[in-house]
Amino acid sequence: HVGFYRQGQFNPESNLLFGEGGAGAYSDGKLHTRRNDPRTEKILTVLYDSGADPEALLDGKPHLGSDKLPGICKRIRRRIEALGGQVRFGCRVIDLLRDQAGAIASVRLADGSEIRTDVVILAIGHSARDMYKLLHSHRIALAPKPFQMGVRIQHPQELIDRWQYGTLAGHPKLPPADYRLVAKRAAGRLGDVFSFCMCPGGAILPANESANLIVTNGASAAGRSGQSANSGLVVSVPPDVFGTDPLAGIEFQEYWEQAAFTLSGSYAVPAQRATDFLAGSKSTGPLSVDHPIGHVATDIRPLLPRQIAKAIGRALRMMGRRLRGFAGADAIITAPETRASSPVRIVRNAETRCSVSATNLYPIGEGAGYAGGIMSAAIDGLKTAEAIITRCKPISS
Repeated sequence: HVGFYRQGQFNPESNLLFGEGGAGAYSDGKLHTRRNDPRTEKILTVLYDSGADPEALLDGKPHLGSDKLPGICKRIRRRIEALGGQVRFGCRVIDLLRDQAGAIASVRLADGSEIRTDVVILAIGHSARDMYKLLHSHRIALAPKPFQMGVRIQHPQELIDRWQYGTLAGHPKLPPADYRLVAKRAAGRLGDVFSFCMCPGGAILPANESANLIVTNGASAAGRSGQSANSGLVVSVPPDVFGTDPLAGIEFQEYWEQAAFTLSGSYAVPAQRATDFLAGSKSTGPLSVDHPIGHVATDIRPLLPRQIAKAIGRALRMMGRRLRGFAGADAIITAPETRASSPVRIVRNAETRCSVSATNLYPIGEGAGYAGGIMSAAIDGLKTAEAIITRCKPISS
């Protein structure tokens, strides 16, 4: 990603979403989950054994940090290799070969080689769009699902500290503050507008997986020591908005992501003062945006569906009444935020956990449409691993 940041040279094979550690490797590593599952302790133990700070794991809102997570992922990979596993980099899957019974017999790689297998686990993340299209071409059952879309808003971290700590803001014993906000019914029939992936002391990152797209995300280093904080402000978008075809959600996302790139003319993120957004006027002049490639001051409303743009406006006013300055002069909005979750579900059997279309194909995690974060995806993967072990266990005499 260094070449991408410095020269704008995007590599679709190796970027913030694809490469060692997957899409989570350069996230800030939030581990909070509402799922009360005994597997959580096992996952935290693996992270600790791989170098995670024990204090981070014991925190009420566990957070590893985008500067620490790549190293943790590398140590997990080395542990897999030490146990006999093999990790192949630069080996994109381009086809699935099926036997007469419809099971997956092998996977074909971009270099022309094949890997024969009895079991295929699909842990592809929510942005492997070429894989969704490949599955659809093989008539693997897919279904559209709701996903979240909106903007990413940035504030000075000291402003958030004042909101949450009052006169104690700046005390050396207090960590950078965060927030979680919901604007009830701000999106009308689409429901609430809510904050997502709030990153104290963090930066806004480019999260596109293909060339000529702009997508926003956020991340924080372990110390959360940056001068800015950011958070997604998103709306849940149901299939009836974008279409019932399994791939319609992807096409909907791409339309707005391409529009952002076209407006920008580069990978510099479109940005606008919150006050200008509410006034319906274009922002001009340089803004203070913590983004590694830079920004273009503009009007971001055309980069959102009209209903969502109006919902964001209503939410900004509602949130501004709760937190003074939330939509004030120091608030900067960037867009579009489209990858909070997958718009596709790879349909699987609830009992066996395999695809309903191929008995040895196991979709897991966020990309399969059955999880929404690091911990829930890891739990989902463990459950499937247990199901495969049970299935493959020799029948005792």
